[in-house]
Amino acid sequence: MLALEMAANRKSIKYLKSPIKTIAGIALATGILATVQPAQAAKTASQDIKSTQASCPALPEVAWWKTTHAKIVRYVDKKFQGNWDPYITKWINYRTKMQKIYDRDGSATVKSRDLRLSGDNLARHIKQIDQRIDVTRCLKRFHAGRLARITPQGAPVNGGTGNDTIVKARQASKVAEVTGNRLDLEINATCDGPTPVFQVTNLGDKWPRLAAISIYRTSGKAMVSKRRMKLANSQQATFKIRKRGKALKGEIGLFVQPSWSKRGFKYDSRIRCS
Repeated sequence: MLALEMAANRKSIKYLKSPIKTIAGIALATGILATVQPAQAAKTASQDIKSTQASCPALPEVAWWKTTHAKIVRYVDKKFQGNWDPYITKWINYRTKMQKIYDRDGSATVKSRDLRLSGDNLARHIKQIDQRIDVTRCLKRFHAGRLARITPQGAPVNGGTGNDTIVKARQASKVAEVTGNRLDLEINATCDGPTPVFQVTNLGDKWPRLAAISIYRTSGKAMVSKRRMKLANSQQATFKIRKRGKALKGEIGLFVQPSWSKRGFKYDSRIRCS
């Protein structure tokens, strides 16, 4: 039986909700779906999960979590239809709240264990949350768009109707990583219907200075938008590609140029939405 993890944690530990910072702008992704025959789907799903057991770090041992890599993957599939970003954001928000409690010398209550975490114990738990976020990001790299890969095209998702094909189109994504030059980024390119959407997440340290995030039509390298920003650790910037209220046609590309270091031009992510 699947454990509804975040729901359980909401009951177990008191904390306040706070949305992660986002920046509205322009973005991109793909709606191309690969298909697998129904008889292969369950086998493929199981193999996909098992293949990451050795590839991602082990989860920290926390008595009230009681979860595994496989349970996390299946939970995200069931609760979020395979979209990892809301799940990761919940854990980032949870970590932020625990840090605020620690900074004011407060304590967090674990109701299921009748425990109060403060001081060194709370600091240790914050490190465990960091480890879990790292594991979850690793699982996302392997399983983002997994439902789109293992679900036959046009088939219902989670027992729904044929309209769930729309959900799959939004799930399908391209995930790119940018490292070096003091950058550690994850760029998730998706399609919201015909609209390209880019989500840029800073996995590294706070940027020392501004960086330019430029978006182009790859045909002719025509610039669509350019934003200068400075992202903190775990901060996300989301861009939706529209012009006069309509989605832009053709392939769209994104390039990040930090002001503190020169990078040779090459699209960090690109996608086409039908």
